[in-house]
Amino acid sequence: VIDTMNGYNDLCAAVRKMLGAYKGPACIVHGTSDRTVPYTYGLRFHQQWKGSEWHLLNHYDHGFGPHPEEAVKLAVTFFLKTFAAAK
Repeated sequence: VIDTMNGYNDLCAAVRKMLGAYKGPACIVHGTSDRTVPYTYGLRFHQQWKGSEWHLLNHYDHGFGPHPEEAVKLAVTFFLKTFAAAK
């Protein structure tokens, strides 16, 4: 378990470094039943990322089951709102 968490920590550090230059809006969607990446990682990104939206889906897994269309709806709504604001 410790090695797995260290891997997640390394991954998060790499993602934070890669995205560090991006200052625009972001939509972060995460499920509470995600056993691949804990939802607290998404929450941490949201807390550190100004301009981000945070959506926590109760009982959703890493593939956004049982209803992936809910995650798609959130993402599409975010993109449409973001693109409309950029005009």
